[in-house]
Amino acid sequence: MAWPRFLLLLLCLQAIGLPQTAAAHSRSTSYSVWELAGEQVGLRARVAEIDLTRLALHPDVTANYSTEVTELLTPDLQLMRGEQACLPQEGATLRRAEGHAILSAELRCPAQGEYQIRSRLLLAALPSHLHFAQVLWPDGQSKERVLTRSSPEWRLADDSQTSNPQPSSLVGFWRLGVEH
Repeated sequence: MAWPRFLLLLLCLQAIGLPQTAAAHSRSTSYSVWELAGEQVGLRARVAEIDLTRLALHPDVTANYSTEVTELLTPDLQLMRGEQACLPQEGATLRRAEGHAILSAELRCPAQGEYQIRSRLLLAALPSHLHFAQVLWPDGQSKERVLTRSSPEWRLADDSQTSNPQPSSLVGFWRLGVEH
């Protein structure tokens, strides 16, 4: 008998205007993929061009758009190994696709030390910005992490396969939701 009462209550609540879906605002996001291979690292990073307009960078207005965006992204998205930054070889390239600025670079890292990704992307203009970083190891394994204002760094153990810096992805996403 309880089941029909529950359905009746649900129908009554819907009739008086119970919202059927939750509406949430969207946060700005960026993405990076780091292909680690010892001293050589490939980087692909993607940022929405609409987010770059908050920094007065517009593809149709900014004269040297590619250079300006590259110079903005490069220091705010870094890979360290040990205490030294991995440096771009031959410079980074920027292309535009489907409303995004896509940065590609080949980096050269020191031979020893623990990897660490640091992101301060867009945090000055968009404090709630989220950066989704993915690491691809030479053996095919991958790990992902969300970097935020309160957690802008990700330390990767040198032995990549045995590190697990987050207690669980569910807990990590729960913390992100609470912070939001």
